[in-house]
Amino acid sequence: MALRRVGGKSDGGIDLQGWWWVPQLWKPLDPLAVDELSQRRRIRVLAQCKAERKKFSPNYVREMEGVLYRHMATTPTTHASQPSLNDTHLFSYPSIALLVSESAFTKSTLLRAFSSTVPFFLLHLPQQASNDIQHKGDSVALGSAFWNPALSGESGILGGEMEIRWERSLSGGGRPAWQGQGRTN
Repeated sequence: MALRRVGGKSDGGIDLQGWWWVPQLWKPLDPLAVDELSQRRRIRVLAQCKAERKKFSPNYVREMEGVLYRHMATTPTTHASQPSLNDTHLFSYPSIALLVSESAFTKSTLLRAFSSTVPFFLLHLPQQASNDIQHKGDSVALGSAFWNPALSGESGILGGEMEIRWERSLSGGGRPAWQGQGRTN
C-alpha cells in the first residue's frame, strides 16, 4: 500500500488515502508477454486512524461506512486517461475502508465489519513503549489484522484470491504478509 496523510480539520473523516496494488484476478494467456505492472491492479484506500484507550467500537465501523459512501457519491465516475498516483478521485477503481487502531477491536466491532457490504480491512497496531523502539525504522508490533467478505470473499474485491498470513522467521520473530495466487508478499 502507498498511503499519504491527509487528515486534519475538515478532512471528511479520512486520515490516510492512497492506493493498494494487488495481483490481477485474471491470468494472462502468455505470462512472458506481460510486464510486472500490468499484472497488478489498483484499489483505492481510504483510512481512519484511532488512538484511544478504550476498545474500538462498532460506531467507528458505521462512521467509516458513511465516509466511504459519501466519498464515492461525491467523486466523478468518468474514467481519466492517465490518473496519477496522487489523484484524489476514485474514477472506476474499487475502494476499501481501512481502520487502524491502537486499541483492540470488540467482538461487536468485528461482527459489524464482517456483515458490512463495504470492503473493510481492520488493523490493530498496539502502542509500543518508547523503550521498545530502539531504532527509527524498526518494525511496529502487529496486534491483529482482519478483513471482511466484501474485501476478501469470492465475490469481494480480492475475489477470494488473497489471504493474510503470519510469516515466522528462524530467529523467532515474524511479520505479516499476504498471499495471493501462489506468491507471498
